[in-house]
Amino acid sequence: MTAMRKIYPKWSKKEVHVALSRAHLAEHPELRGDLPCDVEILSSVVAPMEVKDVKNYVSRVEDVAKKQLSAYAARTERIARFFPAPKPQAKAKAKAKARPRFPMVPNADTPQVTAFLEQHMPETVVVLEDHYNGRYRVVSTSTGTWKSISWTRRGWDKTVAEVLHQAWTYHCIETGQGPPFDIDELLIDFLNEEE
Repeated sequence: MTAMRKIYPKWSKKEVHVALSRAHLAEHPELRGDLPCDVEILSSVVAPMEVKDVKNYVSRVEDVAKKQLSAYAARTERIARFFPAPKPQAKAKAKAKARPRFPMVPNADTPQVTAFLEQHMPETVVVLEDHYNGRYRVVSTSTGTWKSISWTRRGWDKTVAEVLHQAWTYHCIETGQGPPFDIDELLIDFLNEEE
């Protein structure tokens, strides 16, 4: 961090966070996310000696998630120490914006919802439609990590909340910057309806 501070003294916290996140992923490619394939399918294609490794991938995925969280926490702490925030200007602090809600439109269709999502998504994440399965795929453009979220199972309101929550989580891990609204508010309706 000291060397980085000397080489790039004018970098913002976001620039440092992105550089360190990408360097960490380059050193540890196994942190790019879980395998998007079924264990049985993989077991049928690999050599018999490698089947045991494939069977243990679930525990490896859990380890990967723990490593990502600890790396993110350590990175955030070090950035705050070596790249202190600039002195605040005499500016009134704006209240956090309200979370985005999909308007209640009768007979809403997928393009309307996708347009709404793209308005509120961070630039480091894309959302892809999967009409055949009735799902959105939220993809981090820098890491390739993705999550599939069903709209047929949840309905539009809960799907929008879950997609935005996942997108901003990926963005926050990559850049260290959160959304302009409280990210935890996105899941309030989703969690209340699940109970």
